[in-house]
Amino acid sequence: MKKTLYTVACCLLMLQASAQQQYATITCKLYSLNSDEAVNLVSDKYGTPIIPGIQRIYAQKLVNHVARFKIPVGNFPMRFHVKLNRIDLPLSLDVYRRMNYNYYLEAGDNIVLTESNGKLNFSGKGSFKFKVADHIDALYFKYDVPISHASSNGFCSYAFKADTAYLEKIKYLRNNKTLVSPAMARMFEADILGDYLARFYVLHYSSSEIIRQVIDSLQNCHPDLPENVIDRKSLYAFNESAYSFNLAFGINAQYTYDSCYSASKPINLLKAYNDIKATYKGLLRERLVVQLLYQNTKSTTDFTGLAEDALSYVKAADLHAALQKLIANHQVGKQAFNFELPDTNGRMHRLSDYKGKVILLDFWFNGCGNCRDIEPYLKTIENKFEGKPVIFISINVDKEKERWLRGIRSGLYTTKGGLDLYTTGRGDQDATIRNFDVTASGYPTLIIIDKDGKMMRNPKDPRGDNGGDLTDLIESAIR
Repeated sequence: MKKTLYTVACCLLMLQASAQQQYATITCKLYSLNSDEAVNLVSDKYGTPIIPGIQRIYAQKLVNHVARFKIPVGNFPMRFHVKLNRIDLPLSLDVYRRMNYNYYLEAGDNIVLTESNGKLNFSGKGSFKFKVADHIDALYFKYDVPISHASSNGFCSYAFKADTAYLEKIKYLRNNKTLVSPAMARMFEADILGDYLARFYVLHYSSSEIIRQVIDSLQNCHPDLPENVIDRKSLYAFNESAYSFNLAFGINAQYTYDSCYSASKPINLLKAYNDIKATYKGLLRERLVVQLLYQNTKSTTDFTGLAEDALSYVKAADLHAALQKLIANHQVGKQAFNFELPDTNGRMHRLSDYKGKVILLDFWFNGCGNCRDIEPYLKTIENKFEGKPVIFISINVDKEKERWLRGIRSGLYTTKGGLDLYTTGRGDQDATIRNFDVTASGYPTLIIIDKDGKMMRNPKDPRGDNGGDLTDLIESAIR
């Protein structure tokens, strides 16, 4: 009798769980493509590849130009985009761009995405939010945001246009918010606010001289907008704020601007972590902390120790798992990932091939300004260790092989005595990039591996101390 009751209870629980699972369907009609062309639908509840283990990819082949997907969604709007396996398909640039744009799905949606004659249209239940997203996106480009930030004058113009776009987006959303669900309206509001808060992130790619000029000029030409354009306190109380990629990115970017650029100081990861921990609450705090730590994996601060502290209050299962992965991947003394990648001649190289040598990994891509800036320091350090058991390995993430080879030939990104390896067009999706969390920390990323193939601590940026810390770290590993 007890066994029967137990079986019935289990069945009821399974039925309840099944009933709670919600879905959205999307039908892709791509008339410019041949049948059998592969179509991927990529969903990500947090909207960013920075946090690993969250993204889901659903693959279908076109049958008579049509592919249908049934996607599990939660009780919140979930970001997705359509990804094609090839870039040489007969689609217009606008269609490519909009298919890669992050739209949202909600439970019960039945969306039809139709591509024909260079245009992309959405119809079906839940499709109005796609039109809202397109209009908000168009306002971004209407004001030419972002523009060149190479001068303080250019930045004043940029700041004015960013403000104008922000106010027009909010006005448009408020006029149309009753035509989408309350949750979707909050998500759009969070995204718009995040875009605005992140408006100065472009300084991340500027020289310290330009940054100082911009900060000074903004005091004269750019008064801050009133805080009450959006009621941030009320918005932050809803979970939609935590699922918005734009908002989490924007809050962290605004913090960097206020605490680092304006004060002419490098980011203090410990202070940033404690400030976010004390300022925000609930799921938004968990999301902000996890993203902050993943974006600062190049820090010389003990970010794994901060991650261990965060485990005590990060309750969301996927974010908790991401913290555990962060700790495991970056633990000093951990055996490094044994990648296998080709060189310029197609010969494959494993990390384990160089056991007995200290290894410096330098991750880069063609066009990366910071990658160019760091190279002279690496050349000097390479010359210093010539003839010693040290190997310099550059790993490139360009999608096109010829672009990678052009970068090598330019002499701007790699050293002559180093080994140049390639991720064969997989870019950020390559297992090497994922295992070393390079995407999250950005480029260039320098990683030191000792003679036993084990991870060492992060070196300081050689541009800040003329390569002193990096040199000391390599020397300590040789002994």
